[in-house]
Amino acid sequence: LHESFEFPVEYIYVLQRPHDNDITPFHIAYQLLLGPVLQRINFK
Repeated sequence: LHESFEFPVEYIYVLQRPHDNDITPFHIAYQLLLGPVLQRINFK
């Protein structure tokens, strides 16, 4: 990526599942509200 871009990020979801079971689907363990804290993420 040579050009910076931005996109809104409002929530971060942390997914969990038992580490000894590959069949069990992931479930949302935490939902973190970011709101306007992270307005832009620039890659250079």
